[in-house]
Amino acid sequence: MIIPAQDRRRGRAGMTLSETLIAIGIFVVATGILTTAYVAQSRAYAKVRDRADLLSDGWIFERRFSGFARNASGIAVSRMVGGTALASGSGTVIFAMPAVDASGQALSDLLDYAAFRYDPAAGTVRLIVAPDAASARKAEDRTALRNARGGGFRYDEATADAANEVSFGFVLGVRSVDADVTSLIDGTYALGNR
Repeated sequence: MIIPAQDRRRGRAGMTLSETLIAIGIFVVATGILTTAYVAQSRAYAKVRDRADLLSDGWIFERRFSGFARNASGIAVSRMVGGTALASGSGTVIFAMPAVDASGQALSDLLDYAAFRYDPAAGTVRLIVAPDAASARKAEDRTALRNARGGGFRYDEATADAANEVSFGFVLGVRSVDADVTSLIDGTYALGNR
């Protein structure tokens, strides 16, 4: 009996085992390449994101610090600020600022104090604001900067209370994916109400 050609093809529909194995192999290789590219891209994105976070944190810190420096009439050598005895030096700066009323006008002979205190063990800089009882300025005690790996404060004079300018410099860093990401922030500011 002779089977027509179209009937023979109907019985062989599909792929052979070797064709199937080759197709699976190509799929596995392509998936491996795409997965490797995706992981590499994810790591690169994480590093960029972490660096951007560090720069953002540094920018916010710089804005806060410069605001207090512009309002400062001097730097206190030592002072109780927020219930903590502090002294200005390489790890701490205490700004003395005129106290203000609700409209923002300076109150004569009254001072508010704002301290930036670097804690190397924690890698943070804390901001402590201790206003006079008559002042409208709000008290604060919070972390002003995270991920500080080194740095401190400097003054343009031998003693902090004689300073007309105060500087800061900090190396910020985080462990990102498989490498350290660091950024340097620094600034020098003249005391505004000197």
